[in-house]
Amino acid sequence: MKKEIKKLHYVFIGISLFLIGCSIYIVFRPNIIFLQRFQHNLILQHIKITLPYNGNPFRYFFLYVFPDMLWYSALLFIMIGLHQTKNYMSRIILLIAIFSSFILEILQYFHCIAGTFDILDILAYLLTLSIILLCLRKKLKTFW
Repeated sequence: MKKEIKKLHYVFIGISLFLIGCSIYIVFRPNIIFLQRFQHNLILQHIKITLPYNGNPFRYFFLYVFPDMLWYSALLFIMIGLHQTKNYMSRIILLIAIFSSFILEILQYFHCIAGTFDILDILAYLLTLSIILLCLRKKLKTFW
């Protein structure tokens, strides 16, 4: 029972991180393709904040890199929360989750999928993965 509550804790953290990343896009970057259909929504028009990129590296990080870090960490936390020890398929799914963001960036570089390749995204994913591995190293020892 206690173990199941802890797993739900990781899923909750993941969902929270995902929603924070989405909030940054909704509030600061509403012109994104998947949000364009909602541009005439009255609620979104009232919470929209114009924060254009002006060459400031901190603003670039906040608008473009930080949401990716939040989404990647959300994916990892949710997968860690749903992971079942000694389940082969669960291990494969966790490995796919770990490498998926890197693979998507590489596919963007070679124009196999839509999107803009950014080396900073890869560095952000590496940093995120490193932080999660350091913070959860005791828990991750029991995974395999």
